[in-house]
Amino acid sequence: TTTLPPAAIQLHAPTVSLSLPIIRETDSADDAREIFQRTFQDVVLNISNAGIAKNVTLDILQRMDRNTALLSSIQASAYADYTGQDNWIPYYYKLLYSPQRIDAAVLSLFGQETSYGGAQSSHVGISVNYNLLTGTVLKLSDVLTDSSTTYDSLLSALLDALAAKKAEYMLFEYYADTVKASFPAYLQSETNWFFSAEGLCVFYPPYEIAPNASGIVVATIPYEALSGILLGAYFPGEQAEFPHNISGVPFAGADLTRFDTFCELVTDPEAPQYILSTQGVLYDVTIESGSWKRLCSL
Repeated sequence: TTTLPPAAIQLHAPTVSLSLPIIRETDSADDAREIFQRTFQDVVLNISNAGIAKNVTLDILQRMDRNTALLSSIQASAYADYTGQDNWIPYYYKLLYSPQRIDAAVLSLFGQETSYGGAQSSHVGISVNYNLLTGTVLKLSDVLTDSSTTYDSLLSALLDALAAKKAEYMLFEYYADTVKASFPAYLQSETNWFFSAEGLCVFYPPYEIAPNASGIVVATIPYEALSGILLGAYFPGEQAEFPHNISGVPFAGADLTRFDTFCELVTDPEAPQYILSTQGVLYDVTIESGSWKRLCSL
């Protein structure tokens, strides 16, 4: 009998993949009670151009450290203010991004920076958008056409999107005037907008155009309303329904010789590992992880 060697596995990175595993660091008092927590993320970006992937990754990591002064201040306040009482609430600083759109041309991240530290509390939106073909950070004006009517048309579409959310967000009566006044600055902004699967999103911090209780106000302008406004390169490609099945098995003990190609994406280094397999070719895939509580009745 002749024994054939196992088929070689081609290990490669997919065209575009992003992992943002969450990292938590805690400080404890002498009595072992937690008094401060910092929550942030690591970044693993895989694209065909390793140099661009490295530059984008480093930029995101630097943004994670964008407010070290506030973090240090809250951390110091936690040690100074700790009472040792049972009703103590740990102070914290969190900066977390979530991918809103990722494809061969664009990576858009949107998230929130929240903190609590006695009198030092805040809740703001954060975003960043990259051209993955060049590695550059995009301003809003970078993705727009140079037509003489572009800016007026975009402002009109933005006001329409906000008007549809007026009741939901309880927008101030004068919100339109505020939006018009801030619009030139927003056009040059890297951090007040992002792309989503549905369209171009512009957001406003609490209390700028709505009560603080409304939180961050997000207005989404659908892609179909951006014809002649958005550069063609920034419209998402057509998405078709995947015609094959996807199966999953635990990584431990899996027979890797069954697969012609193999790629790895880390979403949580401490979580159980699985292999997802299919007979088709996948693209524009989003993997979401979360947690839930089992509902029980007695």
